[in-house]
Amino acid sequence: MKFRLVTTSDGSASLHADDLDERFHNPAGAYLEARQNYALPALALLKSQGRLDRDDETLHLLDACFGLGYNTYAFLQALRFERHATHPKISHLKVTAIELDDEPLSLVPQILSQPCFASIKDDEQSDATPRLDLDIKQEDLRKSVQELLPNSLDLIFHDAFSPRKMQHLWTKEIFDRYFAALRPGGALFTYATANAVKGGLLAAGFTLYKTAAVGTKPPALMAYKPADADLDASFELVSIDLSKPKSLIPFKDPSLSADRQDIEKRRIEEQALLDPK
Repeated sequence: MKFRLVTTSDGSASLHADDLDERFHNPAGAYLEARQNYALPALALLKSQGRLDRDDETLHLLDACFGLGYNTYAFLQALRFERHATHPKISHLKVTAIELDDEPLSLVPQILSQPCFASIKDDEQSDATPRLDLDIKQEDLRKSVQELLPNSLDLIFHDAFSPRKMQHLWTKEIFDRYFAALRPGGALFTYATANAVKGGLLAAGFTLYKTAAVGTKPPALMAYKPADADLDASFELVSIDLSKPKSLIPFKDPSLSADRQDIEKRRIEEQALLDPK
């Protein structure tokens, strides 16, 4: 794809994919979106579970469609700030990042040089913890999810292009593999709120909670893998309109190899079966 750099409203840089006529980030702010939709809600979940208080804790994160790296680095920044403020004991953030395109990866150093990430540079010079172990895999996400080990992940950041444009990256089959790979009490975070996405996450077994709204977008999603202990009342469940089941039919790709037009066609056909008229 062809990309060009653009500036979002909070001053942070993003990319525009000309082939899709789609930005990588919310126009309100690339950095703002990373913090509000990914970093801060993930931190809030860990706090609620007491994960920040365990000695020498390692967190395992899958950053799917890593792009310019905002979500991982905003989360690392949030963890390090929390450590400075309240001395949590997490020592290690292990990230597997999946990204297919060369150009976004080549721009990560430029993204990290922005003022919003100044603390990361300062922390690296002081040997701050948690330390980051970043493994970037340049491959199709659909291949990567087939290699995930059961109960191996604490968190997933899913940040693919919009479901309107890239249906093959938002299928129930991908969500099924995410659900299996997360430990009980783990969660997936995403900006997307389309009903096809909600339907796929629900069908995979997740419970859906709201996270913050950014700009003009509605509140984003935390898809939670249930555990023995319930989440506390600060997490707000997503209200699902079950009176419109057609809209909740997910994108499906049983072979994890179909093109997006065929996936869209399959969904339309399934919707028609619910309402032949």
